[in-house]
Amino acid sequence: MKVLVLNAGSSTLKFQLIDTSAAQMADDTDRRLARGVIERIGGEAVLTMRAGDAPWRKSAASLRDLRAAVEHIVRWLAGDDARVVGAVGDIHAVGHRVVHGGERFTRSVRIDDVVLQGINDTIELAPLHNPHNLRGIQAATTALGADVPQVAVFDTAFHATLPEHAYLYAIPYQLYRRYKVRRYGFHGTSHRYVAWRWRKLTGRPREGTRLVTIHLGNGCSACAIRDGASVDTSMGFTA
Repeated sequence: MKVLVLNAGSSTLKFQLIDTSAAQMADDTDRRLARGVIERIGGEAVLTMRAGDAPWRKSAASLRDLRAAVEHIVRWLAGDDARVVGAVGDIHAVGHRVVHGGERFTRSVRIDDVVLQGINDTIELAPLHNPHNLRGIQAATTALGADVPQVAVFDTAFHATLPEHAYLYAIPYQLYRRYKVRRYGFHGTSHRYVAWRWRKLTGRPREGTRLVTIHLGNGCSACAIRDGASVDTSMGFTA
């Protein structure tokens, strides 16, 4: 199956198209068919895209919003320039990076109306991120149809295993009970992948491993991982 992966921001959209299956995931043999990033959405956007092993191509297009950006990507994937899918209907599923899942979402979930409402309810925890993630989901629905399954993958989910002494702040406990002021942690998808990749390269099992992983970028964080689970992290209440 071919899965379109989207990471939607305020004015950027990163994407990859992955050819995968249960067997390929188990063997780590997924194939990346295309990838790219669209920047400066809302005006004359800058597109940097690559199909397979072909050279990177940079271009510009007038894209007014995320919906237009997703539609452009879908057309490109099925068009003559990329030719990585025969038709739009060959995209079988969509995965979305969602920044904040609060305490409600502790693992990846298939998106439905209840999940959409849950993501909307956490906007106050990540007002610069979750609204754009929601718009990305809505844009994919418009471009591919409501019957194409979509999944939300939360940055905070990997840190759901934090013990109480790691996620509670030294503030009155009622602030946590009433307003959920606590450490949530972020960059979970990155920390989880780095820990998995280390075990893959070294042949180590989850049990007995103790790692410190570091995510570096526009936002940076460190994570302490024991037996494959996050036990402490440097990021806190919001992203």
